[in-house]
Amino acid sequence: RMMNRIRPPCYRYCRLLSALQFEDYDRVGVDKKAGDRAWKVRRITESLRTRFKGLLPEWGEYIVVDEGMLRCTILRCGLTQVNPNKPIDKGVKFFMLVDYETGLLIDFMVDNGHYNRDAFVNKPWGSSGEVVLDLVKDFENAGRVVITDNYYTSPALSKELYRRGFFHLGTWRKSRGVPDCVKMDSKKPSQKCTKGTMNLAVNFEGDIPLAAIGFMDNRECYMLDSKWGHCPSVVHRLQKIDGKKIALHLVRAVLYYNFKMGAVDQLDMLRCGWYSIAMRGRRNRWPVRYFEGL
Repeated sequence: RMMNRIRPPCYRYCRLLSALQFEDYDRVGVDKKAGDRAWKVRRITESLRTRFKGLLPEWGEYIVVDEGMLRCTILRCGLTQVNPNKPIDKGVKFFMLVDYETGLLIDFMVDNGHYNRDAFVNKPWGSSGEVVLDLVKDFENAGRVVITDNYYTSPALSKELYRRGFFHLGTWRKSRGVPDCVKMDSKKPSQKCTKGTMNLAVNFEGDIPLAAIGFMDNRECYMLDSKWGHCPSVVHRLQKIDGKKIALHLVRAVLYYNFKMGAVDQLDMLRCGWYSIAMRGRRNRWPVRYFEGL
């Protein structure tokens, strides 16, 4: 009795965590034989994905695809990746689909090495485009707008999404076939290409309207748009440059991307904020850290 009295209140909680597991480790199942590095937590992952999809009867018009990180520095974790460009530079990587209007998570997938370049070399949209198609496959033919960053965006992905009943809006890497008529004359604002310069080209392949946009902000930026590709209306926006207010001419897609793309960042702010338990304390077993992140 005396020993039980001097134990801290968290003693029972730590004992439960030390015995927590989501799969029979002695079972050599199909997932383990197939090389699924997340087989220890696959059952709880799929259960939560099903619950998230049925959370609301109807999702909003704009859905955002982006990746997020869960901090995990345990050496024995086969899912750990290193990305120095992220705020969390080492941990487990998730692909997330978020509703902009509510900020809720619709669906997610853990990156267990399945989406590599060699596996999808025959797909014109590549492995990154396959991630987007897998996340939105349950919402086809609903007329929603899928917003992605330059890691996923390509003309082949925009066309495939349009065939499946989606519109697509996203930034575009210059190395992925940006047409010459849209390219900026310099990488940063200059006298030849001032801030606010914009090039626009519209291409119709059958019934697919696809607009390529190039504009100069703090540096050159390119976008693909199939939502307003048939009618890329121009809007005016006042911005202070060198102490003067100048009216910039931007297409509607640029403003919508800036407003809507932050849905995943807002989710990460709440998920990894002060009240999160995903980064509290130390864990010796990575499935427990993974579960806390979920």
